[in-house]
Amino acid sequence: MEELTIKTSRSYAFWCFKTIKFWFPDKMTLNQNGISTVKRKSVILFWIKENEQIPYARIASVRHIRGMFWDSIILESSGGSNTLDVIGLRKRDAKTLAEKINAEIAMK
Repeated sequence: MEELTIKTSRSYAFWCFKTIKFWFPDKMTLNQNGISTVKRKSVILFWIKENEQIPYARIASVRHIRGMFWDSIILESSGGSNTLDVIGLRKRDAKTLAEKINAEIAMK
């Protein structure tokens, strides 16, 4: 599987007054090892970020929440301790992401 990286929409950040997301959009990356997310926490201290990773075998469910303008992807782990989420995705990006994650889970 080739690596796939999806970023949140800048229009979502603009319309929802999320300055940090406009300059540093959240990213969700799929690769052969699993799924990882990167979120920046501050505009001024831009090097402060949160990285999370989960292997495909530990994913319990994939929720694709469809909104009026933007979609969200929420991944729940089988341990139930933490969720990976990316909010404010373009509709086609969220659909592609959900399909690829479900396909990888089915193969494992």
